[in-house]
Amino acid sequence: MKNNKWLIVGLGNSDSQYEKNRHNVGFWYIDYAINQREVTHIKNKYCALYQYDSDHETIFFAKPHFYMNESGVPIKKLLENLEIQISQLIVFVDDMNLDVGDMRIRKKGQDGGHNGLKSIEHHLKTQEYPRLRIGIGSPENKKDHINYVLGDFTEEERSKIHKVLERADESVKEILSNGFGSSMSKFN
Repeated sequence: MKNNKWLIVGLGNSDSQYEKNRHNVGFWYIDYAINQREVTHIKNKYCALYQYDSDHETIFFAKPHFYMNESGVPIKKLLENLEIQISQLIVFVDDMNLDVGDMRIRKKGQDGGHNGLKSIEHHLKTQEYPRLRIGIGSPENKKDHINYVLGDFTEEERSKIHKVLERADESVKEILSNGFGSSMSKFN
């Protein structure tokens, strides 16, 4: 196996009732990415795991079988088992602080109140791991955030999300080819 290995994880809740929720946009990215590549499904107890081999790197795409607030458990296990450095991890996550369809690439950062990111930070013992935040907008009433993130996208929002998934995939290709700095200057 090549030395240049990456783990790309989309955050979401794996039960089918959550499939179309705003909170599952990380899973949506993984589905998009694996449909753009010839991947091999790898049996794994922690997540749906797919491997893609290019001339330059091996990329593992993962959708954890854990609830959002336990996301750190499978990510830590995968990094250890696949022998991948935290700097070679990219987490795709929904973000209520960004408008629907916007995205931001960050090499590190705070959890912003996101339970998935809190769990990752707790289990990896650091805030310094790369993430790509996909905007899902926010509810009119901030107290309604749980129902909002567990609600489904409208048809108009879904259209914007599908467009941003394509941009997100281009940004990943840029990260792999030219690094985070280049991708951040092109896509942020």
